[in-house]
Amino acid sequence: MAEQSCPRITVFDGALSQRGYRINKFAKSLTSPAGREAYAADPQAAMLGYGLTVEEMDLIKARDWQSLLQQGAAVYLLAKIAIAHGESLLEIGAQMRGQTAAEFQTMLQTRRAGA
Repeated sequence: MAEQSCPRITVFDGALSQRGYRINKFAKSLTSPAGREAYAADPQAAMLGYGLTVEEMDLIKARDWQSLLQQGAAVYLLAKIAIAHGESLLEIGAQMRGQTAAEFQTMLQTRRAGA
């Protein structure tokens, strides 16, 4: 049987991990109160402190979760960035599916009820 690919699935391998190192190191910094405070006070300086490129900073500012994954961000660390922006995992999932948070939540509940 021929293997099918899904263009929205990103395989997190060693090369992708290396490419996303700066993003992930920055996101990890948001787990500490000091990291969150530094980011809230001056997002640009906080991101530059981790050597993020202009493209990486733009993706974070835009909350472009799918592109961040494709740049090597670890899915669990995306939550740290989202929380620093006042967003939730539900909102990340909704944006990545092109849905509102309410639509995404309804879809999840419907799937759960059918399982």
